[in-house]
Amino acid sequence: MPRRHVVIGTAGHIDHGKTALVKLLTDVDTDRLKEEKERGISIDLGFAHLRLPSGIDAGIVDVPGHERFVKTMLAGAGGIDVVLFVVAADEGVMPQTSEHLEIVNILQVNGGVIALTKSDLADEAWLDMVRADVKSLVKGTILQNAPIVPVSSVSGSGRREILTALDEAALNVKEKPTGQFARLPVDRVFTVEGFGTVVTGTLWSGRIAVGDSLDILPAGKKVRVRNVQVFGDDMKEALPGQRVALALHGVSREELDRGYWVVTPGATSPGFMVDVRFELLEEASRPLKNRSRVRFHLGASEVIGRIYFLDREELQPGEGAFAQLRLESPAVSVEGDRFVLRSYSPQVTIGGGSVLVPNASKHRKKDSGVIDFLALVEEGSPLERIEHAVCAGGKKGVGLSALAREAGVDLKQAEKLAGELTARGRILKVGDSLVHAGTFSSLKTEIGQHLRDYQRLHRLRWGMTRGELRKRFDAVTGELFSAAVDSLVEEGKLFKKEDRYRADSQELALTPEEAGLKAAIEKKLLEVGFGVPLLKELASSEGIEKVTDILGILVEEGVVVKVTSELYFHSANVKRAEELLKSFLSKNGKMQVTDFKNLIKSTRKYAVPLLEHFDRKGVTKRQGDTRILSGKGIREQIREQG
Repeated sequence: MPRRHVVIGTAGHIDHGKTALVKLLTDVDTDRLKEEKERGISIDLGFAHLRLPSGIDAGIVDVPGHERFVKTMLAGAGGIDVVLFVVAADEGVMPQTSEHLEIVNILQVNGGVIALTKSDLADEAWLDMVRADVKSLVKGTILQNAPIVPVSSVSGSGRREILTALDEAALNVKEKPTGQFARLPVDRVFTVEGFGTVVTGTLWSGRIAVGDSLDILPAGKKVRVRNVQVFGDDMKEALPGQRVALALHGVSREELDRGYWVVTPGATSPGFMVDVRFELLEEASRPLKNRSRVRFHLGASEVIGRIYFLDREELQPGEGAFAQLRLESPAVSVEGDRFVLRSYSPQVTIGGGSVLVPNASKHRKKDSGVIDFLALVEEGSPLERIEHAVCAGGKKGVGLSALAREAGVDLKQAEKLAGELTARGRILKVGDSLVHAGTFSSLKTEIGQHLRDYQRLHRLRWGMTRGELRKRFDAVTGELFSAAVDSLVEEGKLFKKEDRYRADSQELALTPEEAGLKAAIEKKLLEVGFGVPLLKELASSEGIEKVTDILGILVEEGVVVKVTSELYFHSANVKRAEELLKSFLSKNGKMQVTDFKNLIKSTRKYAVPLLEHFDRKGVTKRQGDTRILSGKGIREQIREQG
């Protein structure tokens, strides 16, 4: 079953008979403006409906041929399926003939028919010469194999042959996607009494039905469809490839203009930067320099901006390159869109290409990673691009919206493909971000290595605190850091003790010398009772760091109690002091520092820090210059007395 609707667009030099040919085929005069009728030339887009012999409905977009209206021509050329390329037999190839051919070739229109109009004004020999010139012109373009049909809009000769050729070209047009989001570039805006604001355009993809809620971009307006017309007839819905008129509720005529887009909400978003593959025309008069100001034409829109090449300072005629367009106002595009570039001044067509990343981030020049990624976008599958974009997100990860943008796919497709890669174990979901499995594995390796390095430097410490370890990875999100540490613990490659982590082994191995020092410190602290030496005194012969680490081991084992940064007591002595304190308070109710000093037979230098330790522990509670048993201390005392 052939496709039932296509869009045919005219192209060619001014006064070569495009509008007259459309009237011959459709009986519609597409010159609707008074100025067009007075001057005898088209200055705006015209539209007509044609039923082809096979039954295919075709919408015809008639474009102006004057060089001053190439911008208007471009607004009509976007979205056409078949080009009706017109060359007047009495004049032959002219300047806009060539430029229009360049444009339809850049846009990669599916195919077309070449009409030699005004054939009644030329004899056979002249027609043969014009035919030869046209064949030479179109060689190597999308019209290389297009039929060349002489036709006269005056006599009507050639009408049947033109219709047959257009029908054959239309039958070869592939079906446009109906399941994707709706996308309609606006090429006309006007007001109709009883309907309000009306926009027209060619529906590029998706469906639009009466009652649908849609977005107007880049304006960001929300609208509802009041009425749908296709070829002037009211319809319940419009399909891709049809010329459509939409009556919209929620927007005024003054808020819209040619170049805007009507799209499914959330399907795409405007961007100031677009990554592209650009081809400079072989016929370009000179190389295109980096940062040149250009006119970016896509759909019915024109946006001014600059082109930035990613790997060179200029592009020679006939060459192609990856580039980024940095625009002065936001453009609406999706991956794969064909665009045309014209120089800023003078306004001539210089080339075009395809959109790779519609809403890109700013790139550094000669970034090989970006160039590799754009090559993947150009030639790789969407799944490969999703994985590459997640990998490029590194240890910070990438959110779903950013992933869709970076990979050049819509949000639903990004979600689907990310789910597939997650199921395969290629990527991981950590919080709201996606991280590549290779990145996650690399992070875990780095964490383990950091701990091993730390353990080599600090052999006598059981491990590194979580806070210290986290500081080493402050560029990583907290969720990703936690996920990596937890994974290592589950795998048995990391061991945890309170807030510390240690790699590879749970046990701390001491040399005989270190074990001897540890035993000596323990014995000394036990023997000196409550008159312990300060840390610097205790470490006078061994070094503070080494002795501090040994004390840390004894604290973790519960053998020693760290009371201050300088005072360490044997736990047996601290326990004896606590028992003496509780016994005194249970009999007397309160205690002075002097009382405690006498109890432990020590000085104020040691009594005060010990009392403050018991305060922190919750055994005692300070009231002015005295201490009493806290609630916790009383409960412990009762429990101990049994």
